[in-house]
Amino acid sequence: MDSQLYDRTQAVQGALFQAALKARELTEKDPLPQAPPLFQVKRGYAEAPAWMLVQAMEFDPDPITVENLRRRAVWSAPRMIRALLDVMASEKWLIRTGEQYVLGDAGREIINSRMTLTHDLLNKLTPLDSVPELAELMESIIAACLGSDLDTWCLAHSRNVSPPEDASAALRVITVGSDLNAFRDDAHMAASTTRLGVDGYVWEAFAQLPGLATAEAIFDKFYYRGHNQEEYTDALQQVTKLGWAQTADGETYSITDEGQAVRDETERLTNLYFYSAWEDQVPDLIEALDRVFAACEAFMANDG
Repeated sequence: MDSQLYDRTQAVQGALFQAALKARELTEKDPLPQAPPLFQVKRGYAEAPAWMLVQAMEFDPDPITVENLRRRAVWSAPRMIRALLDVMASEKWLIRTGEQYVLGDAGREIINSRMTLTHDLLNKLTPLDSVPELAELMESIIAACLGSDLDTWCLAHSRNVSPPEDASAALRVITVGSDLNAFRDDAHMAASTTRLGVDGYVWEAFAQLPGLATAEAIFDKFYYRGHNQEEYTDALQQVTKLGWAQTADGETYSITDEGQAVRDETERLTNLYFYSAWEDQVPDLIEALDRVFAACEAFMANDG
């Protein structure tokens, strides 16, 4: 019960999407509609306008702000989030009033069209007998997570976006996979930044030691977060003062025994918080995931 099982719950989403794309190719020749160009900005990251638009939908009709977005995107620089929100407002995806941003009609239309596209795409997938079972199991796991003692702020907001009543089992799996991702964020932040009282960028810099031993190397990897090299230097200095890191020249850092103990305990607590509410279902989940992966592989190997 570690990050590998969590990673597998996220990988199943990609397997289902790939199978659905193949199913569509077997029946349709027209290319999929293109996403708006702004969706390509920082694609795949929490700093992406596409991700922030989803957050706006999760909060709707309430507004989003830099502060409440950073409650989950703790690694992101506030100025980066504000700049991207303003760009989205300039496209009328969001409507800004003071420090608050609410979902605009243009943003709502984009979300609805992308959700319809995803719904239709997954409906093209030939029914796989193993997928409904996985969907039901993962939904029961999410119910257990919501009943845990952990602060489930991220999960609760993720659950605000539910699939339509006629959703396929594949879409249900993908939706609940996103919910599990949110709950993993709840667990990790409770074990790291919240418990230890450090900012997200400080923890992220510390977590790179000893592989990335300088502020320059850390910035080169995480430039998309919006922090500059000077801030990562400050982060390394902070963890050095805490006794988690050490440096001989003020540039190259290594982790101390105390720092390694802090990191190990954080990993242990993250897994404890994440799995404790549903650990009795772990064996069933592993088996259900294996069956779905096998079904997807068999479908992809079939030339139709």
